[in-house]
Amino acid sequence: MHNKDKALRDSVEDFLNDPKPATFADLVNAANIVLDDANSPWEDASKYGDHFSEIRVDIELAMDSIPKEAIDSISGCIGYALKQTIAGESLSEPTSIDETPFFISLEFFYDSTKTQRDDPDFIEAFEQAKAMVIEGTPVRKTDRAGEGTKGTRLVDGLGAVAKSVKFFVR
Repeated sequence: MHNKDKALRDSVEDFLNDPKPATFADLVNAANIVLDDANSPWEDASKYGDHFSEIRVDIELAMDSIPKEAIDSISGCIGYALKQTIAGESLSEPTSIDETPFFISLEFFYDSTKTQRDDPDFIEAFEQAKAMVIEGTPVRKTDRAGEGTKGTRLVDGLGAVAKSVKFFVR
């Protein structure tokens, strides 16, 4: 186990064993401290309108863990939202996956300077990504992707399993 993995697990255990119940914000703050092994801090993506090179998504889960396929769905939904909104490069595979009971944090490389838009709306991109992580990509309106694909989604979301989704960038 990596040191930061152990430190995160210890922090989460401390919060869970504390007599006052931990909130999702407490867990996010602990993750910010433990996971920040670079020089720059993670910034809340909902308030950040500038360029960035890394993305982290923290998800509070309604169950103690999720299957590997769900991690692929999370990545797919985020990548779809960024491509649709910002029209930039493709999202990397997760560079870090930290999972504890009822919580998962994924990190990705993403160069936001490589966009085809003159004035990319990063805040809107993360709002759409948040919705897609929960609901999935938009429902297809035609069979262009193949026979029987009308009414389906390219990527399914987590649904009720995702209690809270928060994005950070740096």
